[in-house]
Amino acid sequence: MNKPTINYVVDAVQSLLLLFLLFSGIIQGWIIQRGLKYKGGRGTVEDGTFLGIDRHTLVTYHKWVAVAFVVLVIAHIVLHWGWITGMSRRIFAEKHHP
Repeated sequence: MNKPTINYVVDAVQSLLLLFLLFSGIIQGWIIQRGLKYKGGRGTVEDGTFLGIDRHTLVTYHKWVAVAFVVLVIAHIVLHWGWITGMSRRIFAEKHHP
C-alpha cells in the first residue's frame, strides 16, 4: 500500500472512531441514567440501556475505542512527521530571519 492510501485509511478510521466516541459519550452522559436511583418508596431503578447495551458495556467500548483512537493519532503524527518538521522549520526560520 502506498503512503497516500495509508493516510486515507488512517484518517477514515480515525473519523469513524471519533464519531463513535462522540455518540457513546453523549449516550453515557445524557441518555443512560447512572447508578441506582431512589424511586420514592418503590425501590430503586438500575442503570438503563440504549439499543440493548447497558451503561457499563458502553463505557468499556468507549474506553477501548479511545485507546484505538490514540494509537491512530500517533500513527497519523508518524505518517506526517516530515511535513510537521518541515513546516516548523519554515515557520520558525521566517520569524528569526525577516
